[in-house]
Order: sequence, then structure tokens, then C-alpha cells
Amino acid sequence: MRIVVVAKAPDPGRVKTRLAVAVGAERAAALAGAFLDDVL
Repeated sequence: MRIVVVAKAPDPGRVKTRLAVAVGAERAAALAGAFLDDVL
């Protein structure tokens, strides 16, 4: 059995844009990277 994970690179301004409004693009990108690390 194989599982495939498809995700965007956690680049500031390109991921978690709604969250970035509240916390800033850099922090939102860092969180997106952390979320991806948790999945992998």
C-alpha cells in the first residue's frame, strides 16, 4: 500500500494566505512547513 502526499512548498505569500492576514506571511509559511513536517 502506498500513500501519496501532495503539498505546496511553504513559501511566504503563497501558503496559508488567510492565516497570513493575522500573523504575517513569514509566520504563516513557517506554520505551513511545520504542518507538513508533522504529516511526513
